[in-house]
Amino acid sequence: MRTALTLVLMVASSSAQEPTPPATHGQLVDRVFARVNGEVITQSDIEKKAGFSLAQAGRDVDPERIIRAIIMQKLQEQAAEELGISITEDELDRQVEFVVRRRFGGDFGQLLQALSADGLSLSDFRDQREEDLKKRRFFQRKGFDLEVDTGLTRRRSPFDLDVTVTDLRRYYLAHEENYVEPARIRLLRVRVPHDEHPSIDAARESAEKLRGQLESEGWLNMQPKIIERYGETAMLDMGLQPVSAFSADPALGAVVRSLPLGKWSDPIRRPQAFEVFFIAERLEERRLSFDEAQQAIRAELSQKKTAAAEERIVRQLILESDPETRRLLLGEPEAAGR
Repeated sequence: MRTALTLVLMVASSSAQEPTPPATHGQLVDRVFARVNGEVITQSDIEKKAGFSLAQAGRDVDPERIIRAIIMQKLQEQAAEELGISITEDELDRQVEFVVRRRFGGDFGQLLQALSADGLSLSDFRDQREEDLKKRRFFQRKGFDLEVDTGLTRRRSPFDLDVTVTDLRRYYLAHEENYVEPARIRLLRVRVPHDEHPSIDAARESAEKLRGQLESEGWLNMQPKIIERYGETAMLDMGLQPVSAFSADPALGAVVRSLPLGKWSDPIRRPQAFEVFFIAERLEERRLSFDEAQQAIRAELSQKKTAAAEERIVRQLILESDPETRRLLLGEPEAAGR
């Protein structure tokens, strides 16, 4: 037995290996792979969605998920249109401005570079933001009349988490082992560039000498001398970070594991410089208290509640769709060879 969606993929795969039939004058040929309440999904729709998903994820994407996502997107677009939901160009402009300000420090050029690196255009990005906004507004509009079971209490308005402190505490006690602050350390780093010395050996000698001075005089007292000699970038307080953050760098990982608190490491050779490190603070892993975990618990329950609400809304959309769409999304089997 094969599901309807599997058969669609088999057709898509085989047709991709066949030559496209010639178009008549003034006509473009685009294969139809599915219909959603009468609206078609074509080969170009699948290819566009696949290309965007691959660029976003940076790895292969399950083709069934791509087609399912396209069908669900079409259902939601149709339902949003029925509700009169639309996104204006001004709203999209504000979305782009927000992303540029929040993620790229206000540099619009950096956004374009990031998109280009993923094989995307600004138009692709705006289309995705429009899709996300429509989806969010659609679920918000539909959600207020839906009752959802959070696993703790049954509440109205699933997009407004309405649970008591007692509910939160009960959830914390049931999942206490999940609320852990990982072991963290605070590293100080000093760099001795190779190009400031006549040879690698000379740079190593300078780094070793500097390590001894740091041991005897301290970070703060040495700061003016180091900055004057090598520049402000030579000294860095890396702040508190999880110990696991250094596991990808074998040399630095060894320092983190073995260096005693309050001691400077031996110089580590890097491609451009020697580096010495100092562990200024070390915090062991600990379990968060209920008060510390409350915000994370509330966010987790809110996400759980929203996901449950969306799942029920989507299910209702599928059940209200035409027979072909229900067959594709609900996985009703078809006999092989049909």
